[in-house]
Amino acid sequence: MAGIKLPLLPVEHHYMVTETISEIADMKGELPNISEPSGGYYSRQEGKGLLLGAYEATCTHWAEEGTPANFGHELLPDDLQRIEVNLARAIDALPCLQTAGIKRVINGPMIFSPDLGPLLGPYPGLKNYFCAAGVMTGFNQGAGIGKVMAEWIIEGEPSLDVLFWDVARFGAWAGKRYTKARTRYFYEHRTDIIYPFQEFAAGRPIRTFPIHDRLTKAGAVFGFNFGFEFPLWYARNGEAREDRYGFNRGNWFEAVGEECRAVRDGVGLLEISTFAKYLVSGKAAESWLDRVLANRMPKKAGKTVLSPMLSRKGRLIGDFTVTRLDEDRFLLLGSGPMQRYHMRWFEENLPAGGSVKVENLSARYAGLQIAGPAARSLLQKVAEEDVGANAFPFLSGREMGIDSCPEAIVVRVSFTGELGYEIYMPAEYQRGVYDTLIAEGEAFGLRHTGSRALLSMRVEKGFPSWGPDLSPDYGVFEPGMGRFLRLDKPDFIGKAEAERRAKSGPAERLASFVVETDGVDCFGGEAIYRDGKLAGYVTSGSYGHRLEKSIALGYVRAPYFEDGAAFEVEVLGERRPARMSARSCYDPDGGLMRR
Repeated sequence: MAGIKLPLLPVEHHYMVTETISEIADMKGELPNISEPSGGYYSRQEGKGLLLGAYEATCTHWAEEGTPANFGHELLPDDLQRIEVNLARAIDALPCLQTAGIKRVINGPMIFSPDLGPLLGPYPGLKNYFCAAGVMTGFNQGAGIGKVMAEWIIEGEPSLDVLFWDVARFGAWAGKRYTKARTRYFYEHRTDIIYPFQEFAAGRPIRTFPIHDRLTKAGAVFGFNFGFEFPLWYARNGEAREDRYGFNRGNWFEAVGEECRAVRDGVGLLEISTFAKYLVSGKAAESWLDRVLANRMPKKAGKTVLSPMLSRKGRLIGDFTVTRLDEDRFLLLGSGPMQRYHMRWFEENLPAGGSVKVENLSARYAGLQIAGPAARSLLQKVAEEDVGANAFPFLSGREMGIDSCPEAIVVRVSFTGELGYEIYMPAEYQRGVYDTLIAEGEAFGLRHTGSRALLSMRVEKGFPSWGPDLSPDYGVFEPGMGRFLRLDKPDFIGKAEAERRAKSGPAERLASFVVETDGVDCFGGEAIYRDGKLAGYVTSGSYGHRLEKSIALGYVRAPYFEDGAAFEVEVLGERRPARMSARSCYDPDGGLMRR
């Protein structure tokens, strides 16, 4: 009725209710709810019997063309064969079921999104239209969803980070084929153990950038980012081109180490097309960006700044690399999975009259990054302009010809901690630019480098990333981004709350930790202790191949924050010694990326 399509499909789901079970009737108390993931069933007391439900090993979709308008919660025909295995497991665990009579069987539709999570929040592009759809289990989700939706509608934003359920997390790429494949997989495997860094092949590939075949030939093992395939790591000759998961170091460990050392010693080539790219233009572009972003915009063309973006309540809702291309054009680079969320925010805050235009170039522009001490020499081989240290300093960007592409945008920033350049171009030029970089880079020892190497290097540098380390659960001071805040600006969204937090100080702070481990590293969520007391939690972790140490990023409560202090980090149930560093563990002065 609203003219939109959501990535949702109904799935048939069985449960049954037994007749009175004597063992339960004789109990004085009430049975607790039971969920047995390994058996694929759940149970709770229903009167003097049991309600027993099962997640079928074979997913059966229903009403794939849309729920009929006259559907009124009627039940669907039973098909108990689909849950025979689940029932057998339940009977083994609950022997009283062997002789229990069945009062009724219920088979009805449940609605799912591709990741089985609800779709919540303002629908991008529709004013005052809110979604609360795809809610699988209202019993345990309903109250929380009601709370955050009421806050969103009345106060403009929820009090908790619910980006993982935001309707904006899916784009138009999440069509019926993808939704069907994904709901089938996660329904059938919803009780499986999910391992660190695990990727899921169901429904893929959907979108690929022009050099996908080149990267495949080079040995790339791909991950999934907002509908696009992107390289995680590159298998070496003879290695299986697949991830093998566990809680210890993955089979990609040695290959990633080679990629990191290649960036440290020579030059690495990274495919970065999945970064979000926005072109902001118009006579009022600068003044509008000064209001939407917390940092002051570059005054001169060719200059670049890093800037957080705050909600009206001072919560962190974005961080961007902003380059001024000329008088009234700016390029913003940000998190790829956040692009629909950010476009919704931009459009909600655009001035009337068309004085500012925001274009999402993310799918139309591809990206390549070169990083390492030889990156400048390689770039000079393909660039039409002088890219020397004085002509093209750190935190600058400009439009220039790169090989066959006459209109590339090159930004000198670094997420690796080494000398680096990000090159963005219309997608049709990517193959040519890539081929030339590969050919010219051979003399410099160029190595393909994936996102898992980037994770290792940015954790060594203590650089937080959107999602693991940055989210609306924080302001700008907790992750140490206060240096990018300009409270002397006349006004910007979230300023009043930022001023208040500047005076009160952060309740917790992000820090780096060198963790003493053997064959295992942090991956996020581990508890951090000091003097035996819970002090905080890890948000990102990786082995630092350049430092040859296991590194973690994590938040600790302000009273525990002390440079060089001894901590413990609980890794797979064992508390490991760790030492905190308030500065970057790798090249803390940042000289390498500024050289």
